[in-house]
Amino acid sequence: MPFVELANEDVQMFYRTNLPGDEYGGAISSTSPPPKDREPLLLLPGTMIDSTDMTEIFASPLSKRYTLIALDPRSVGQTKNDPHLERDAWTDAVDFVKALDALGIDSVHVLAVGGPSVTAVKRMAILWPERVKSLVLVAISNPDPPDWIRDSWNELVDRYLHAKDVETMEDCVNELYPLSYGEYLGEAKIDEVVSYWESQYYPANGSRFYDWAIPFLLRQRLPIEYTSLIHQPTLILNGASTLVTSPEEAEILQGSLPNSAGGAKLVIIPDAPDQFHYIPQFAGILVDEMINFYRQLPETKARKFLNNEKDSWKRALLELAELRKDESMKDGDPTVAASFSCVAPDIIAVRKSAYERISQEEKGAFSPFGPDGKPLRKLSERRLAEISQGAQHSRSRSDSDLWASGVELEVIESDEETDMPTSTEDLRKTLAKDLVIG
Repeated sequence: MPFVELANEDVQMFYRTNLPGDEYGGAISSTSPPPKDREPLLLLPGTMIDSTDMTEIFASPLSKRYTLIALDPRSVGQTKNDPHLERDAWTDAVDFVKALDALGIDSVHVLAVGGPSVTAVKRMAILWPERVKSLVLVAISNPDPPDWIRDSWNELVDRYLHAKDVETMEDCVNELYPLSYGEYLGEAKIDEVVSYWESQYYPANGSRFYDWAIPFLLRQRLPIEYTSLIHQPTLILNGASTLVTSPEEAEILQGSLPNSAGGAKLVIIPDAPDQFHYIPQFAGILVDEMINFYRQLPETKARKFLNNEKDSWKRALLELAELRKDESMKDGDPTVAASFSCVAPDIIAVRKSAYERISQEEKGAFSPFGPDGKPLRKLSERRLAEISQGAQHSRSRSDSDLWASGVELEVIESDEETDMPTSTEDLRKTLAKDLVIG
């Protein structure tokens, strides 16, 4: 199982590749470097699941043309780490560069999906432009979402993290995933998403959830003096039928990249939900757009740095300090991710208190695992059981004439829907009142 140790961080970052190896692909090391005839393409996952969500990319023609490397960031998937009090998008950018260093890779093309990944990789492109050959940014989140998103998110997360049983957890994730994927996921992928949340962010593991959520909730638009430093060729894609991201936000991002080589390109995909890369019929469109984009990559002109420091880590820290006009940041240790953090000291103190409280709450909280250490079941198994129970109950109280006329069949279908999908559909209808979809 491939992991990289991040220098000067207590982090083992998991990754998967398309190189020959086990189910996660072959590992990369000094003795087993990536092939020289294929450029590396770094894949950074969306918000609902780990690097598993790049399945469609691994199965695409891109896998024959590039060395694919999909990372699990901190508190995502199989990456091993403790909560990071100073964590923000800048420290995540540091993590990704350190991962490249550990893998012995100089520069990469990048595909980033969703709030945390897109936010971090923009910062990576600003501070370490020589490490990023091009950017493909998918699902551009609104940093200041409407109240209905905040209220729905807060209510669902509160219910989820205080759940006393697996049914409550399943119900919450069943309402969450359509915000990212619409109603396009098949049963197998729904099971995959629900099982992921149950095994990663269950009530007895709340601190990992909060560490994951921090960069997602703190995402911000960068001022033009930052984004004008992004010179890499950039392709932006967004679905048209979205609930969390928006074509308008994608247009704002495009306009904030005046120096992107060849001009930042924007593609709005009709009918696509937020994180369409995980859905086969839309992933094919993404892959085609990426292949065309890579065929026409313009030459990137090297930009001037704001200082003359030769060491890339020190130079990057001084660059960020200059942009922020923060003299104290210049004295930090550039080899440590926390030195790049822009989180205020009072917020760090609040986080510390929050984690102390969460660690106490975790001790008596619900854990959804069976004796074998695996989730108790798949969501689809619950649905099948409930359908079966509903059918047995209906048959036991129906007479032959009603059953023959189809009346009880209608009751069974109604029971099936009200147990699970209706809650999701009601949420979507409620959200749609406040957001123009399409």
